[in-house]
Amino acid sequence: AYSATGSAGPDGGRSLILSNYPVRNAGVGAVIAKIRYRDGRESNPVFIGAGNKVSAGQDESGRLFIGVNDDNFSDNKGSFRVTIRWQ
Repeated sequence: AYSATGSAGPDGGRSLILSNYPVRNAGVGAVIAKIRYRDGRESNPVFIGAGNKVSAGQDESGRLFIGVNDDNFSDNKGSFRVTIRWQ
């Protein structure tokens, strides 16, 4: 749930897409990710969703952060299960 009245699956609530969210073309509550590189820089956040396969290049090593596409986390509740495969 991303508010008292709204909920979303991993693809996000597609009826509510706002420009102040980390990933502008994904709905509120969508699963997103970014990489914090070893030198401190961060990648742009990307949409993951339910079935979107995202890969990183060999030179993109660092810490992976997975979150939800929202700008106010105080009213969020629930969970998603994320599977990461090394290929």
